Amino acid sequence: MPLPNDLPELLIKKDNPLFKINTISTGVKKLDIILEGGLETSNSYLFYGNLDHIRILLMQLIDFNKDIKIMYLTTDFPYVKVIELAKKMYFEIGHCMFVDMYSIGKQTPRVIYVSSHEIEKLKEVIKTYMLSLEKKFVLIVDNLEGLKQAVGEENLMNLVKFLYVGVKDFDGVVIYISSSNLFSFHQGIDVTFNLTGNEIKNEDLPCEINYKVQESGIEIT
Repeated sequence: MPLPNDLPELLIKKDNPLFKINTISTGVKKLDIILEGGLETSNSYLFYGNLDHIRILLMQLIDFNKDIKIMYLTTDFPYVKVIELAKKMYFEIGHCMFVDMYSIGKQTPRVIYVSSHEIEKLKEVIKTYMLSLEKKFVLIVDNLEGLKQAVGEENLMNLVKFLYVGVKDFDGVVIYISSSNLFSFHQGIDVTFNLTGNEIKNEDLPCEINYKVQESGIEIT
């Protein structure tokens, strides 16, 4: 329902709990506090910089949100590497569903294999997944460089637009990860985070957060 035009400005500010947008926790308490609850649903995010650190942060997110449906798309490496990283860091990600565009294998309830030339099948898999959900969800695309190499720039842009429109209709979050800031994709991105150094920078807000990698994951310092 749209808000009345004569509503006082103070009442419609984001930090008012009456109008708080639904969020999904990052799995890092201090980061959630800074982000006023976590990642806002119905948004698309780009995390770029150190891929290893970004993946560790995502493992924390997956491990923490065991009550949320999560789909993890791998583009230029087999999905088992994600599982190996999670085991190494002692994260539990057994509730995560994978779409593997790199490997060839037999489909299971947890793993769907989609080849690089099956872009329409990939869209259908994602669409079916979204439509089947009644709760919040997270879709992780790891990574944009690999996806561009697999399907080409035009198909990549079409997929980003498809997800951008789709996520607005659902109570979920799309997270893209990349080693660099691919500015050409910004038309399908709501919020960008830079993890190039030892800081998490929100490029859409004046926010720089120092962090370090511990055995237990990312820790805000």
